[in-house]
Amino acid sequence: MGFAEWRLRNKYWTIYIVPLVVLLLMIYGTWAYCHKLCYERVYRDFGHKATAIGLICTCCVLDALIIAIWVLIVSCGPGHQPGVAPHLLVDSADLENTTVAPNCYQSDPHGYPVWCSNCQSLKVGRTKHSSHQGHCVPRFDHYCVWLGAVIGFKNYRLFVQFVFYFAVLLMIVWITISVYIRDIRQYHARLNANLIVLLIISGIGWLMTSGLFVSYIYYMSQNLTSIEVIDLKKRKRTPELSMQRLYCYYNSDDHYRYVVKLDNDFKGSVYKKHWLKNIKEFMGSNPMLWFIPLPQYWHESPLANGERDVNTIVSPYQEEVGPHTIDYIKKRIESGEYIHKFKEPGREKTHL
Repeated sequence: MGFAEWRLRNKYWTIYIVPLVVLLLMIYGTWAYCHKLCYERVYRDFGHKATAIGLICTCCVLDALIIAIWVLIVSCGPGHQPGVAPHLLVDSADLENTTVAPNCYQSDPHGYPVWCSNCQSLKVGRTKHSSHQGHCVPRFDHYCVWLGAVIGFKNYRLFVQFVFYFAVLLMIVWITISVYIRDIRQYHARLNANLIVLLIISGIGWLMTSGLFVSYIYYMSQNLTSIEVIDLKKRKRTPELSMQRLYCYYNSDDHYRYVVKLDNDFKGSVYKKHWLKNIKEFMGSNPMLWFIPLPQYWHESPLANGERDVNTIVSPYQEEVGPHTIDYIKKRIESGEYIHKFKEPGREKTHL
């Protein structure tokens, strides 16, 4: 049995084991830092009582904040895309059990949108089906094995906050130990083993979390998810994968729909806009809330409940294709570089 197969069969064990290890390391690190360094060395040996108390309080506050954000990430979840019926793209389709297609959406070569057989629903925007959640997740980013949680539209901001505050905590721990190492060696011939272990763990952890935070700032500025970044790297190595990026666009000039392939000359995200607007789509429109761990709650329904407009159904998970993508598609249409062209009866029927 390979590792991938073992992990799939034992996913419920790995969901809890890895986060438990992370939690235990946090508890151990807090004890080693607060007791072995701040109390025994800074407070008792050096007599820096105010400094020791300040460092202990800072560590405990950040620990509590990080764990609170962790709980919110898991409890809020990544979001749940409501069920979306097929688009009305052919004359024989049932009008009552269909939806009106948006102007631009990802499709197959014939113009049909991506379908989830598990949820019996269309996948709108960057929605992916999550085996861990058992349903389609809007703007699916990744599954974080360290937290045991799927990261998506709804808890993305909380995840970025978690990484940021964890990086701050690890930086404080590493810098504090590094500053006091020389003074500790003057009092004791040997440096306490717990402080050596903590110095190594905090140093490695800070490099990982700070690097991850910087990466996510860049991803957000480009309107990219982690899974999209991985896909873009694969396309650079395997150009033929560009055939998978097909988009169906409604041209209001001639009232036809066109299926256009985004070749490798198309760079970046389909949803890319101005960098600040991109970040606001992930973190929220109010910059004051970017560092405050507040959950985002709204009513979700797994059913469309008779609504036919896709944007209304998936609201507030609606995502808008970027203007540079629309311009690229229009240029391909004007030059005749499209895969398929057809009339959309659904749009005509809804305007009768």
